[in-house]
Amino acid sequence: MRGMILWGLLLFANLTVAIGVVYVKHSNQVAFKQIQEQREAYHRLQTDWGRLLLEQGTLAAYARVEKEATKRLRMRRPDPSKVNLLSP
Repeated sequence: MRGMILWGLLLFANLTVAIGVVYVKHSNQVAFKQIQEQREAYHRLQTDWGRLLLEQGTLAAYARVEKEATKRLRMRRPDPSKVNLLSP
């Protein structure tokens, strides 16, 4: 009789530990998947940031700014004879 109770307790303990192992393994897989997704998002953002820096450099180039000022705003360089330089 005592052997049957001990056998039942050991079986219950074994099943409990097995369920715990499965739960922890599943939790680790979910966490690992989330980490991988975050790394992919980080790399995408780094790529976008680099592309935006290149675009900013292109848009802020002196020749492009001068071209846009001349074309869209109809600005022009002043005549050198009409420029007055002030000294401090």
